[in-house]
Amino acid sequence: VVINGQPVTPRNGFAVDINALFYNAASFALDWAKSHKQSAFMNEWKNLLEDTATNFMKRFWSDRLGYLADTHDGTSPDLSLRPNQLWAIALPYSMVPAQESKRIIENVRTHLLTRVGLRTLAPSDTKYRPVYRGTQHERDLAYHQGTVWPWLLGIYSDALVRINGIEAAKAELKPLVKNLKNHFDHEGCIGHVSEVFDAEEPHIYGGAPAQAWSLAELLRVSSLFNRKVK
Repeated sequence: VVINGQPVTPRNGFAVDINALFYNAASFALDWAKSHKQSAFMNEWKNLLEDTATNFMKRFWSDRLGYLADTHDGTSPDLSLRPNQLWAIALPYSMVPAQESKRIIENVRTHLLTRVGLRTLAPSDTKYRPVYRGTQHERDLAYHQGTVWPWLLGIYSDALVRINGIEAAKAELKPLVKNLKNHFDHEGCIGHVSEVFDAEEPHIYGGAPAQAWSLAELLRVSSLFNRKVK
């Protein structure tokens, strides 16, 4: 979102989710190279990925706060508490140790999780906006500054399964899925899931009345309840 040529939520420098996605993709490629005996690729990337994991935690992790910075400009971190860090703990290849991952989940659960999805910013932040309504300008200012995005429940569920196990994830997600299914059946554009919700109760829905990624992630999270522990 850009207003008067300026981004509302600038993410200059290094973004936590982009780094996590890069590490996951490169690690997958390294495993593929090992299985296909591509020694040149392995030699080039192995040490790089080890250094990446070490530097990532040094750059992004706040032991005092118990979560990852959203961005880092090369000098200092932006310690806004946002859901973007979930990619760093939910992807198959993660740079974040188990104990730190658990602390991230606890902070996300405490400050970002609502009954219909995840806030985009913690309420304690001075930039936080509790409702998504008003003029285009007012809505743009709130779009990523607290407004709930239901599709983020997907990456949250991935993180829960990876860190706490599938049965614990099911228990936590069950009421959230029920709330969104109630929205699907009775609110807004019936048979669809809205783009966003207000960050505070009663979490009034807004944005696009039928958002594909909102519905897709609800279906994906719902499919967890058919999975069994191996």
